[in-house]
Amino acid sequence: MNIINRQTIEWALYFKPYFFYFPIYNLAIGFIGIQNRKLIEKVHHRIDELTNYDWLIAGESVFRLIVEGIFFYCAIMFLEYRIYDKYLRKLDSICRMAFGKIYASCSRKKSRVLYRMKTDFEFVDTEEAV
Repeated sequence: MNIINRQTIEWALYFKPYFFYFPIYNLAIGFIGIQNRKLIEKVHHRIDELTNYDWLIAGESVFRLIVEGIFFYCAIMFLEYRIYDKYLRKLDSICRMAFGKIYASCSRKKSRVLYRMKTDFEFVDTEEAV
């Protein structure tokens, strides 16, 4: 195989551990492994022994996709259903209790006011106000 640009290959190998955190990379690597299954079987001298979901072919990619799927599902539930508000308020009260005046002087008043406006918003019936 002729390598046209060796520096590109070196950068790709350098960043490869970071690519595993992106689902699209794992999906593409899994498809490439399935496509090259016969070649991988010949290289490892295991002709007609490997299936598409063996670790050498696409098993690792499928495993990473499942783990990332669980992580992203929990992240969406955490953010979508506003579970974080409860924990942010609890963290804020713990910081106020533990650090007192230092925490109050470091935190911005404007952001606290905006946070209260966002979380304590009450719907006003415009029909009755008229």
